[in-house]
This record gives sequence, C-alpha cells and structure tokens, in this order.
Amino acid sequence: MEAIIDRNVLDIEYAKKLVTKIKDTGFSSLTSVEAQRWEEGLKGMLNYTDLNRIEGNCKILSDIFGIDLVTDSAWEMTRFPTKKDFERIRDNVATIRERGYVNEFTPNTPTMPLNRYDKINDIEKILLDAYEIYRGNEDQQYYLDEIFIDESVGVI
Repeated sequence: MEAIIDRNVLDIEYAKKLVTKIKDTGFSSLTSVEAQRWEEGLKGMLNYTDLNRIEGNCKILSDIFGIDLVTDSAWEMTRFPTKKDFERIRDNVATIRERGYVNEFTPNTPTMPLNRYDKINDIEKILLDAYEIYRGNEDQQYYLDEIFIDESVGVI
C-alpha cells in the first residue's frame, strides 16, 4: 500500500510558485525539472492521483476488513471533487479507523473540510497504519501458532 504522509508547508509554497510561474509566463517557461515534477503530481497540491490512491487504499482495507464501503477510483485530471466526495472519503476513513487497527501515533480522523495538507496526511496515515498493523498482526499470528504454552522463549 502506498501513501504520502509527509506533505508540508514547503511543498505548498513550491506548488504555489509553479502555479504563479505558469500563470505569468506559461507552462513552457518551467524548467525541465519543474515540468517533470508538475506532471508527476506535486505533494503541495491534491490531485487526481492522490484521490485514486486514497480511494484505492480504502477499497483494499474495505475488502480486508469485510466492510461495505463505497469508493471511487476513477478520478481523472479534469474531474474535481465535491464536498460529498470529501465527506465520503472522510467517513470511509473513520469507519476503517474504528476497526481498531491504530497505534499511539495514529492520528484522529480529521474534521471537515479536508482542505489542509496535514488533514490529507492524517487521512493517508490512518489508512497506512491500519494496513501495516493488520499485516503485522497477520504475521504475528502465524508465528505464534508455532509456540506452545510450556515452551520457554529466550532473548534473541
């Protein structure tokens, strides 16, 4: 499962800089590095690839946990999310978080609106934690199946 959980203010400032440059002098004025970063999707901007990843991760966890969630992974560059889309995403993440696959560093489900980089980081962190904890528990369960009650286990 992929997730971006390290967006920060510098990412937003860089994205704003590129947007301003494009508005003022056109896309062709970007350096090759800037153009490549723009096309790959900037962390300082929520784009369709982010939405597809988040919704796809919700779907993966929905299938794992047997939860009937409505997800949408058909986001395209020309389609803009609505308030209802963000509410659905937030509600899906809250439902997944309620399954209990959290640790002491798992953030709370963010409040609406989902209009800040830290809230999107939290959304993705909750999904990533749920997946990693589930997978970790699955691995532990397999290991624990091999230990008997009366066995002594030493320090490795």
